[in-house]
Amino acid sequence: MQVAEDSGEVAQKILKVISESFYIDGSQFDLSCSIGISVCPNDGDDFDTLLKKADTALYQSKSCGRNTYQFFTTEMNQKAMLRMSLDIEMRRGYELNEFSLFYQPQYEMASGKIKGAEALIRWHHATKGYISPIEFISVAEDTGFINTLGQFVIERACQQAKLWIELGYPIVIAVNVSAVQFANNNNLLEQILSSLERSGLPPNYLELELTESTLALQPDKLMQIMNQLRSCGVRFSVDDFGTGYSNLSYLKSFPLDKIKIDQSFVRDIPGDSHDEGLIKSIISLAASLELNCIAEGVETSDQVNFLISLGCEEAQGYFFARPLPSVELTELLTRYKSML
Repeated sequence: MQVAEDSGEVAQKILKVISESFYIDGSQFDLSCSIGISVCPNDGDDFDTLLKKADTALYQSKSCGRNTYQFFTTEMNQKAMLRMSLDIEMRRGYELNEFSLFYQPQYEMASGKIKGAEALIRWHHATKGYISPIEFISVAEDTGFINTLGQFVIERACQQAKLWIELGYPIVIAVNVSAVQFANNNNLLEQILSSLERSGLPPNYLELELTESTLALQPDKLMQIMNQLRSCGVRFSVDDFGTGYSNLSYLKSFPLDKIKIDQSFVRDIPGDSHDEGLIKSIISLAASLELNCIAEGVETSDQVNFLISLGCEEAQGYFFARPLPSVELTELLTRYKSML
């Protein structure tokens, strides 16, 4: 017990020291740290076993919001085994073509026109049915398989968007790109450009959605990639704005086109004064930076009217349509063709 208590005290001291701001050439930097701890002999009596279990505890520490420490437990080990099993099934499922894309249309609220669609990956397991992205995306990011899935999404989305243009439905396709893809995939730029070239999709019909945390990760590298893609015509939006690492200077520095208001702010409007104030501020900020604004998770006509009154141009959510397979969205676009 004393060993565990001492380890916890040491971990707290490490977290405290690392969390203190430091300066390089006049610029302020802030770091956080996650720590996983295993204890001998309860968790093992050899280096490899203790290291493996400490790594499992480290993952749990990151899952708890980072900047904290966790001790290894049997429950953590069970979760780690489940994640390993899911990773194996995910890779097998990819080889068996179990993954597909659904598309959620994005509407211009004032006119009712469909302006774009967000591409969303779906996994239909052979025996378990549909598995939520909430379950497998984080595993894919941890194992690096997100690079393969991400390329699959971009490739298929570009092909589908090009097909819609040929059918007379010129809408912008939005694709989420995770921080892990930008950090670990050195071929990401080439993959995006090759997908555009192979599909024949004009680059201005592709929009890449980045989270605030992605913008904060390796900003110089990201800026270089974004500028190269922007020079070709590719668009960019900030996803889940206000829920991550908010740095207003990034909105000014990066070549962005759109801010997406997170559904957590939309859910309780109108009526929640705090969320109303936040949304007003986001829309005002977007306008001052000459960026478009889109709200996600819109489910009621009251939300639509409130957002329009504040000057929000676009929205997506169940009020308009759920994510749809490409065939069903094509049918929907056919009905709306006169409005495009």
